[in-house]
Amino acid sequence: MTRGFRPSEARASSRGFSLAEALLASVMLCTIALGLGAVWARHSRATTQSRDLLVASSWAQTVMEEQLSKGYTCTSKPWTPSSNQQLQIKHFTSSSDGSGQVEIVTEYRYGVYVTDHADATNPGLKNVEVQVSWENDGIWRTQLLRTRLSWQG
Repeated sequence: MTRGFRPSEARASSRGFSLAEALLASVMLCTIALGLGAVWARHSRATTQSRDLLVASSWAQTVMEEQLSKGYTCTSKPWTPSSNQQLQIKHFTSSSDGSGQVEIVTEYRYGVYVTDHADATNPGLKNVEVQVSWENDGIWRTQLLRTRLSWQG
């Protein structure tokens, strides 16, 4: 006996997704969206930290070159709140509510520390250290450059 075509079978297969299938699909999409959001947040934080480190490194190199151009006469300039040894960098980011741009100011501070190198076999050496500090997410970060300077007498 051959089996005949039943219209009720055709209607049952073309009804669409069941409730369980729709719930499973939405859970999967939400999981993927949350994962991508976490990756984006981590990337954004890494980009900010990278930018801050780049600015601090560049500024430390500039200050170090200024000190080395003075030769053996360079002296210490530690950072103090009243000193003019700071730099403010402004950048803009989108606001979280989408209303426009938000200005973010990062303040960098630097100090120069010059000490005599305590080595009897190499008299006339000075240690020169440039330290640039800035605040990122409530934590003070530091970029440090060190070199030695010899007396050319």
